[in-house]
Amino acid sequence: MLIRDRGAPSLGILYLAAILRQHGYEVACWDMTGDVQLADLFGTATQVFTENRSSLMEAARAVPDAFFDGGETLWATTSTSAQYHESCNLLHAIKARDRQAKVVIGGSHVSALPDEALHDGFHAVFAGEADDSLPQWLRDGCPYGIVHALAPRE
Repeated sequence: MLIRDRGAPSLGILYLAAILRQHGYEVACWDMTGDVQLADLFGTATQVFTENRSSLMEAARAVPDAFFDGGETLWATTSTSAQYHESCNLLHAIKARDRQAKVVIGGSHVSALPDEALHDGFHAVFAGEADDSLPQWLRDGCPYGIVHALAPRE
């Protein structure tokens, strides 16, 4: 999911989507950039939704129904430190719709503070590059925890 359209877009999550497609996974992207209503729902408040139940439910209704098709869905997002509260809000909105959903996160903020993201409720945290570790993690059955980048290839 792409959240913010201020500054340069995060191409890393799209790169990972392409890698997963190459490995045979079905991938759908929800581009939230440029949508003022979504920006208001997910990004204007610095507090996390758990403090405001009505905002949480409004945001949960904004998550497209197509992503809740009854099958197992893995949600992935990326975050810098400035965007981290938005990713947490997205996590809580998804969990409000599906308590069993697995939401994972990567990016510079959680690479530096992976324990914080686990504490906040993410199923897995990708610390460092995930282009090799994400497909391997999926093959391993999506275990809970911190996933470190695999050693670079020679």
